[in-house]
Amino acid sequence: MTQTHWVGGLNGSRIGNLYWAEEADGTGSIFLGQTNGATLKFSARFDEDNASQVHLDIVNADRGDLEHVGSLELLTHIQSFRAGTWSLNDGSAGTFEVVIKEIGRATATPNPLERSQVQIANKDVPLGAITIYRSDLDRIIAELESYFDEPVVPIFRAKEGDQVTARNAAEYLNRGDLPDKLKELTIAVESSAAHGLKKVINLTLSDDLESNISVSSPDELWTEAVAHRLNSFLQQFTSTFTGALRRHGLNINTVLLIVLLIMLPEFEFLERILITALTVCLMFVVFRSHKLVPFARIYLDPDRVRKPYSKELPSVILGLMATALAAALSTLPIIAEWIASAYEALTSAPLP
Repeated sequence: MTQTHWVGGLNGSRIGNLYWAEEADGTGSIFLGQTNGATLKFSARFDEDNASQVHLDIVNADRGDLEHVGSLELLTHIQSFRAGTWSLNDGSAGTFEVVIKEIGRATATPNPLERSQVQIANKDVPLGAITIYRSDLDRIIAELESYFDEPVVPIFRAKEGDQVTARNAAEYLNRGDLPDKLKELTIAVESSAAHGLKKVINLTLSDDLESNISVSSPDELWTEAVAHRLNSFLQQFTSTFTGALRRHGLNINTVLLIVLLIMLPEFEFLERILITALTVCLMFVVFRSHKLVPFARIYLDPDRVRKPYSKELPSVILGLMATALAAALSTLPIIAEWIASAYEALTSAPLP
């Protein structure tokens, strides 16, 4: 049985390098190498009634059978080139292009990622808390464009409330109804590379998730260099300390719990209950305050006054909170002993 390997790229709601292993019977596998290093695998089968329709299935982890999750629509099929549109049941959609890589006898492992001589280098770099103003976006776009030899078109995927808008950067920023600020924005830039693959840069700025840089290409040196340069460039907009606290700050809860367990044996039963209750309250305060720390602020209003030290404000607030919590923790035994003494005094006092 022969197998055709196609390689290319995916555009739209998802961006990445695409691999298509096609069997002679019309079935096969499609692999999407994402910029975060993960690989999505789909089982592919041509529609029996429509030769231009390819159904995408994945294995259901609970039932063990195939579950239909989307489809490809072949709009162009010229010799060794295919292109069209794709869509998934989760609402994501876009376009794709693939070219033939090789035709040969299938081996025991029909994974084109393993058979191909081409290796994709991926590099992810986490960012700290970041504050971006409208003029900063122009500088960031120019920086991203400078990494490519040919002209590129940066794509914005902006989350405005519950709606995600995907447009090229120039069109998006020239809109007359831009929101004042965003909590989530992804800037994607790509260009063609060797073997039908792509060089891809994804800059994700998110207040709910983690802000990071993702770079992918068949050129490992280019991938490493771009990730390093872009991270260095973005340091002027980020607060590494705040980012670390936002990312690892909840470990304070674990520290409080460990200190509690160490302290408890030294106290009477009533005092243990009081210290436990106070510690739980402190843990709740830490958890709630952790959620209030802004991790990404993207201001689109060009008239907004720039506050150069605003990105450090969360660090100052968290530092004050940490000091207050440390003081509160150190006084827990005293507070618990005072409350226990007051309780015993009240309960042991003779009734009138």
